[in-house]
Amino acid sequence: MNAYCEKAEILVSVSPYVKIVQSILPEETHVSLLVPQGASFHSYEPTPQAMLQATKAKIWFSLGDPFEEKVKNFLLAHNPHIKIIDLSLGLNLLEESCHTHHDHHSHDPHIWTSPKMMIEQVKKIQDVLLDVFPDKKDEIEKNCHMTILDLNHLDEEIRATLKGCENMPVLVVHPSYGYFCREFDLVQYSIEFEGKEPSMHRLSDLVKKAQELGIKTVYGQKQYSNKSCSIIAKML
Repeated sequence: MNAYCEKAEILVSVSPYVKIVQSILPEETHVSLLVPQGASFHSYEPTPQAMLQATKAKIWFSLGDPFEEKVKNFLLAHNPHIKIIDLSLGLNLLEESCHTHHDHHSHDPHIWTSPKMMIEQVKKIQDVLLDVFPDKKDEIEKNCHMTILDLNHLDEEIRATLKGCENMPVLVVHPSYGYFCREFDLVQYSIEFEGKEPSMHRLSDLVKKAQELGIKTVYGQKQYSNKSCSIIAKML
C-alpha cells in the first residue's frame, strides 16, 4: 500500500479538513478539496473536471453525507483502490436540520464545528495515515499530538470567552452550528427553514422570537442568501 502512496493525493470534502490533514503529515501529502471554499456543499455540483481530478486521490476523508454518494460511486468506478474514510462514524451525531422533509438525511453533517469532535476525527485520520505511511510513524504521531493540543487549546479559549453565556440564543441564516452550540451550551435558531428562505409569516415569527430573547446580532454566511438576515437585522 505504501508503495503507491509515496506522495499521496488526499481528498477532503470541505476546507476545514485541508489544514487538519496537512498539519498531521504535511510533507507526504497533497490535499485536494471536493467542495471549493466558500461554496455550500448542500447544493454544490462538482464539475466533470473536478470529478476527474478527484479520481487521482488515494484517500478520501468524507463526511458521511448523502451529497457525497454520487461522487463516491463515480470515484469507485474510476479508482476502485481509493480508501474512503467516513469521519462521521462513531461520533455523537445530531439529527439533520438543513434539508426538506423530502430529503432523507440522517445526521447534521457540520461535524467540524466542535473542537472535541474534531479531536476524535484527528485520531481517525492519524490511524489511516499510519496505515499508509508506516515508516513515518514517529512524525505522524508527533504531528497528531500537536494538532490535538492546538484543538484542546482552542476549546479552552472558546469556553473562557463564552463563560457566563450558557443558554445564550444564537440566530443564524443556516443551521451550521449545532455541534458548536451543543458543545458550548448555546441555543441555535435558524432563519433558513427546511433548506429554504423563510416565508413572511415565519420571518415575522422569528423577529418576535428574537425580540423576546433579546437577540441583537444575526449571523449570515456568504454561501447563502442573506436577504432575510438583513430584513431581520433592520427590524431588530
